[in-house]
Amino acid sequence: MNLQVFDGGDSPRGKAESTEDLARVRNNNLAAITERLKTGRNDSCPCGSGRKYKRCCLVADETYVREAAKKIQIQSKEYIEPGIQQPRDDLSVAASENLPSSDQNWDETLDPWASESSEAENLWCELETLTRPTSKQMDIFLEKFLALPPGETDWCDLFHFFASNRHNDLPSVFRRMAAMIPHTKEEGIAFFYWAVAEEFDKLGYRNLLPEVAAGFRALDGQSYDAEALRHIEDYLLASGFDAQTLELDEQFLPALRQDHDFMPHIITEVCLQIFDLRVGTELRSAASPTRSLDDISQSLRRGMEEELHEDVAASAATVISGQTPMEQWRRSDFDLVIGNLKSVGLWRGILRLNGTLIRAAREAWQIDQVAPGGALTGLTMMLDAVYALDSKNAKRRKSGWNLLSYLNPSGIEKRTLAICRGLLEVNLPLARRFLQAHDILCRLAERHQLISNSEAEATKDEICRLYSELEYDRFAAS
Repeated sequence: MNLQVFDGGDSPRGKAESTEDLARVRNNNLAAITERLKTGRNDSCPCGSGRKYKRCCLVADETYVREAAKKIQIQSKEYIEPGIQQPRDDLSVAASENLPSSDQNWDETLDPWASESSEAENLWCELETLTRPTSKQMDIFLEKFLALPPGETDWCDLFHFFASNRHNDLPSVFRRMAAMIPHTKEEGIAFFYWAVAEEFDKLGYRNLLPEVAAGFRALDGQSYDAEALRHIEDYLLASGFDAQTLELDEQFLPALRQDHDFMPHIITEVCLQIFDLRVGTELRSAASPTRSLDDISQSLRRGMEEELHEDVAASAATVISGQTPMEQWRRSDFDLVIGNLKSVGLWRGILRLNGTLIRAAREAWQIDQVAPGGALTGLTMMLDAVYALDSKNAKRRKSGWNLLSYLNPSGIEKRTLAICRGLLEVNLPLARRFLQAHDILCRLAERHQLISNSEAEATKDEICRLYSELEYDRFAAS
């Protein structure tokens, strides 16, 4: 079964149930697309891809509206006879209200820049006429694009084009671009690094992701983009690069704080990820038993004192230091809690759960050689997903709400789709991290006999199946 985001398409409520419903859906689409066509060709595409409108949705939008115009003409001939006015469907009415009149020049009205053909556009036309461009031909075009004035080239699209046409030295292409492209917001440089991370991850150059992160770190608070940053960090964490992710988070946290467009919870989420990654750093270094708990706790909270409670850091420091005796794993360690945050018992349960995940991340590092920061952020994501998707049902339970219960194979795919959904498709590196967290927890539970061998095998089989779906790019939105 392909992993596809459920959007209601197979449900009676997910489909237009009558001609009127269908017309209404089309009317809404047409109105939205007509409004979107007002976007400047060189502005960011309204779909949120980060690409310029002319290199993203412009052609599709123009095609959609042209087809609507054709339908008006056809229906005018079919429905209007001499002396008789026949009603038209809602799509035609909406289209006639939004489209230019028949005495106007269509192309000029739809695309006022159509008569302007920049040198970059001409180069793109030449490049796209090549059926199978060689790496040498692509290099020649790269030099021409690099010679253009700033702001003329969509570097994301160019890099994606070279990657899709199998340039034989893509790392070299990246380095040449990164060295020559002005690191400004106008150049879309943050999205360029996102595009590179995506292609390197897809094509097996994951060892070069730290180099991409180093390039992104050259950006400042004006030229960076928070969405691009988040996606690059997903690729880094999915490949085990904890330290590079932490560097990015710590560097751009001040810029995020200064951007008032973000809701406060976004800042908190970033701080919590920094906290988890710092815990991972401490676990890697195997903190000395002589190091004070206050020193570790302060190090974990540094610069984030307002977002992170001191009890959380102190509890983590206790686990990291190894000053408490190693207890045998029990299933009750993974008991989930719900209730009033002012309750002392609930707060203790939260601290216990936090300590349990840190212990699990340490064991994953010591036994399975999984990067501890990535392991902890993944386990935290899994825990958050359970609370987000099942807390309402849990309120009706009196007992028995346990994280290990969510290793049941039947629910893993559904949660992955719900939590790892991107704008247009599933966020693949985030999904890999989510599945890795299930794998870490399953191996730990099996080692300590917290679940049966048959349960563990069934879970591992399901995780393996879903990993295969990811590798073949079938884990995508419909």
